[in-house]
Amino acid sequence: MRGRRISAFFLFLLLVRVRGTSVWVPCCSLRIVHVHLWGVYFAFFYVAAFSRHALNPPLSYPDSLNLLLFLNSIGIICRLVPGYVAHRVGAINIFMPTSIIASALVFCFIAITSPAGLYAWVVFCGIAAAGIQSIFPTALVFLTPDLRLLGVRMGRAGDETAIRGASEEPGHGAVHVSEEANLRIRRASDRRVLPIVCCLYVLSYLDRGNIGNAKTAGAQDALGLDSTQWAWVLNSFYICYVAFEWTTMFWKIFPAHIYVSVLCVCWGAAAMSSGAARNMAELVVTRCFLGVLEATFGSGAPYFLSMLYRRRELGFRMSLLIGMSPLANTFASSLAYGITQIRGSLEPWRLLFIIEGSLTVLFAPVVYFFLIDSPAKAKFLTDEDRMLSIERLQLRDSTAEDGVKWKQVMAGFTDYKNYVHSLIHFCANYSFAALSNFLPTIVKDMGYDPVAAQGLTAPAYFAAFLICVLASYVSDRFGRRGFVVAGTAAMGVVGYGLLAAIRDENRAGARYAGAWLAACGVFPALSINLTWILNNQGGDSKKGAGLAIFLTLGQCSSFISSVVFPQGDAPFYTKGCAIGCGLTGLIVLLALGMHVALSCENRRRDRLYRPVDPGAEVDVTEEGDNHRDFRMPRPAGMVSEEQRPLLRKGAKASSRDDGNTTSTTARNKSRRWSRLREVGVFAWALASTAAVIVLAVWTQHSQQTCSHGSRSAKRNLVFMVSDGMGPASLSLTRSYRQLVDGLPEDDTLVLDRHFWGSSRTRSSNSLVTDSAAGATAFACGKKSYNGAISVLPDYKPCGSVLEAAKRAGYMTGLVVTTDVTDATPACFASHVLGRQMQDDIALQEIGDGVLGRSVDLMLGGGRCHFLPNTTAGSCRRDRVNVAALAQDKHGWSYADSRAGFDALKGGEDARLPMLGLFAPNDVPFELDRRNMNDVYPSLSEMAQTALRALEKATAESDKGFFLMIEGSRIDHAGHINDPAAQVHEVLEYDKAFKVVVDFIGQSKTEGVLVATSDHETGGLATALQEPGHLPVYNWYPQVLANASASCEKLAATLQDYVASQPFYLSHEDLEAWINDELIVSGLGISDATDEELALLAKDPGASINTFAAIISLRAHIGWSTHGHSAVDVNIYSSGGPETDKIRGNVENTDVGKFLSYYLDVDVDKITEELKEKTSKTNLKAIDAESTAVNWGGEYHITEST
Repeated sequence: MRGRRISAFFLFLLLVRVRGTSVWVPCCSLRIVHVHLWGVYFAFFYVAAFSRHALNPPLSYPDSLNLLLFLNSIGIICRLVPGYVAHRVGAINIFMPTSIIASALVFCFIAITSPAGLYAWVVFCGIAAAGIQSIFPTALVFLTPDLRLLGVRMGRAGDETAIRGASEEPGHGAVHVSEEANLRIRRASDRRVLPIVCCLYVLSYLDRGNIGNAKTAGAQDALGLDSTQWAWVLNSFYICYVAFEWTTMFWKIFPAHIYVSVLCVCWGAAAMSSGAARNMAELVVTRCFLGVLEATFGSGAPYFLSMLYRRRELGFRMSLLIGMSPLANTFASSLAYGITQIRGSLEPWRLLFIIEGSLTVLFAPVVYFFLIDSPAKAKFLTDEDRMLSIERLQLRDSTAEDGVKWKQVMAGFTDYKNYVHSLIHFCANYSFAALSNFLPTIVKDMGYDPVAAQGLTAPAYFAAFLICVLASYVSDRFGRRGFVVAGTAAMGVVGYGLLAAIRDENRAGARYAGAWLAACGVFPALSINLTWILNNQGGDSKKGAGLAIFLTLGQCSSFISSVVFPQGDAPFYTKGCAIGCGLTGLIVLLALGMHVALSCENRRRDRLYRPVDPGAEVDVTEEGDNHRDFRMPRPAGMVSEEQRPLLRKGAKASSRDDGNTTSTTARNKSRRWSRLREVGVFAWALASTAAVIVLAVWTQHSQQTCSHGSRSAKRNLVFMVSDGMGPASLSLTRSYRQLVDGLPEDDTLVLDRHFWGSSRTRSSNSLVTDSAAGATAFACGKKSYNGAISVLPDYKPCGSVLEAAKRAGYMTGLVVTTDVTDATPACFASHVLGRQMQDDIALQEIGDGVLGRSVDLMLGGGRCHFLPNTTAGSCRRDRVNVAALAQDKHGWSYADSRAGFDALKGGEDARLPMLGLFAPNDVPFELDRRNMNDVYPSLSEMAQTALRALEKATAESDKGFFLMIEGSRIDHAGHINDPAAQVHEVLEYDKAFKVVVDFIGQSKTEGVLVATSDHETGGLATALQEPGHLPVYNWYPQVLANASASCEKLAATLQDYVASQPFYLSHEDLEAWINDELIVSGLGISDATDEELALLAKDPGASINTFAAIISLRAHIGWSTHGHSAVDVNIYSSGGPETDKIRGNVENTDVGKFLSYYLDVDVDKITEELKEKTSKTNLKAIDAESTAVNWGGEYHITEST
């Protein structure tokens, strides 16, 4: 605030009048043909939501923001070139073809169906939009001789709706070269030069755009980059591109054929080097070099063409040149497809970089031998035509100054006005870009789907258009542009203030009104500020420099707006809206300060040199806006009646007038003080702009990096695994619950309300994973083979997130409904070559491994693996009493019954470390357990107890806890194809999920819940085609509701009964008993066929599958396998800013990497420690044939393990 007051004080020292008033109704601007710009801004308002909700597959929220970032980055690049070209060839010659191309691109939007197509379209749309935005101010100024009318026309253009232009460029001067000669020279250049430049343009776009195709081909995954790191890879090119656009001047210094051929070799080599990148740093370096080299060509090509064509001829050629970009994209897609089909020693994405870069290198000799340096050296022209080509290019096509006035360019870079206007544009552009991110969300909260919400934002933008037209008219009518900018920005302050202050979802209407005010305030300020900076520049060269500074610095705020609206802040986005409120308020202060400064400057010049008629022409060719007769725009009313006799009517003043105005000494003294004031204000403006940019970079960095100082040190993470649950399991359970309980169709599961994305599940050696490889991906963040327990494909151990969390000071826990030594829990706390080695797993879990104890709490089944083989109920191969060892050596508390669990009192009396083994093997299916509640605790009960125990244990700690909870037996129900058992397992898992969600919501410690599955089991389908029947589009939940026991329990009951009966028991008696006691009583089915009963009686050992087939057939439930499938599984989360990393479709290893990222723990460090310690320890592992083998990498496990 102190800095703002100081800046305002400096600006106040400088006070202003502005020149002449405009007519009340500028009818001439209304008669000009419309050039609509609605389509130019189409992408900025719609593309993010379209990418998240309409694409297949959809983009994640961070990727959609990166898409906007990419769109804005392209805009930064392409805003500078059109103005430079227009300076040489005429604004209209550039503006008209650019508009046509932009219109065609908008129509191309309807063909987009994939992320790759959308990225390609965004590139070209960004280029076209930037071209139009940068050229229409120049076009308007060119067509508006009376600057007092400029605001109305600029206002009509600035609100994305229409720009009032003219149909032709005024002619100037006589032509000294015959039309026949012009045609001959032009056609020769078209045949011999233009194709080479266009081919170079295609190659340029190939090499800069192949990064997108490389990502599709697997570059991002191969280099191990997340979406944020990949965004930096993309941005590195554009940052360097913008920074080195000044190298265009080299085209005038060096011979073109040599310079461009060297560029070809260099940028082709840089593109090829990307194929050798091994990490993010190397790829960023190659992209930076590519950006530097392509910046020289991309910005210099238009300049080169301006040396060959007259200004009236250049527009069509520039259209051809720009038209090469979609051609390049088409070619790039086809070429990339072909290259990625090549199978060789190199990865396809590396081959893509190498082949496309080599094309550019191979084209360099063509450039060297056939590209000309200038028309005077064109060998394909005769001597006479070479002379005529020089003469025809020297003719003036407009009243604009010839050549670049470097003095004016330097003056533009030292003029404080450009930086103040740039800072205003920076603030306004933040709000402009931000609106497109969160306004649709506000509308969505009113009950509309996301895509429809995008359409409903149109009224706010249309209202902004009306305000923009009115504001521009007022600014022209009264000449008070600073007041108008400040006044409209004040509306934005109120709007953003409402959005930041209101945090009640029931007040969506008030928030929507705030969005209207924000839009109506930002867009007029953005437009009028652009008019204002053009009015305040004298001379084309200074105007071009000022516009370059204005657009380049102002566009930087788009980077901030893309990162301060994370999905975790939805639906209120308080932080982003508060920043918008502050920056819009800064616009008010800067605009008022600029108005005061310009008024002071006008009064100073009037005092020194006499007042000047606002309509008088001033020759600013040499002095620019430093000319004594140049005035900052002001209404005519600002000149008093006493001053009118003293008005200068011409642009040239004599030295006699100087003497009549004031003394030379007084004037020089005033000039000195004026220079000092300008230097001071310039330094302040430059420092302010730099500070804002540094703040932007720091904000983005703090949002995207993980450091101990920038995030909460204490946090809890609960990771839930629904073993074997695929999307169809959710559909089955949801419909069952709704129809059986009589609930409406919108009464969904708790899981449904926390859907976050989906995960791919393959292992390192199979497209279909098992639980061990899936859990290794979660625990280590790395792929491994089926059967591996936190061991990599090279048979070396990998550290788990639980072990790393324990080393970092977190408390840890495991809760399951199967054996605690089963694959999923084992992967978090042990390391063995095969999942069948549960005896070894039990020892490592209690702390008898090389890392010591890593787990503080374990609840579940599998007691048999902790008892010596001399004890009844043991399943160990040795005599080790692991339960006793845990208590005596490692200090575990131990409970092995329901009574022991109840003694924990929901976790209040749990003494950690705590080992609870409540079943000899697996905890029974929930369908059976609910009838044995006095024997076995449920998953939700164990989850609640674990949460409270860990919360209490970490109450005084500066670290939280990590807890893994697994709904283990969903998988078992899928393996036996038992739909009734699976429904009840999923319902219990959903109940446990709600327990965790409620805990995180009520806890004072920051926490996140992430839930997913390791794979899908059974190939479940909620429909069944009966043999010999027509398809029935239905399934019957009531059949499952009638079941009172699982197929597992019924099969065990049948086998026990048969074993207890005498050998002479008849099949008829057995079938009758099966039907009465098991089918009718257990499954609730009364129409069992004779064939089904006979099959059960004949083979009781396989009865579990027969029972499952009986109930599935009658419920119309289909199964395709008794094993796993490769179906993608869902991800669920309690949400939060950082969970955007796993939003959308991700690999299962990405989930694992997120776990360690969120806890800020170093899993790789644990891996190195494991490798070091296991290399010194004679660890043994048992393969599938019970053969003892060493831990070392020489052992190769088979896929059957």
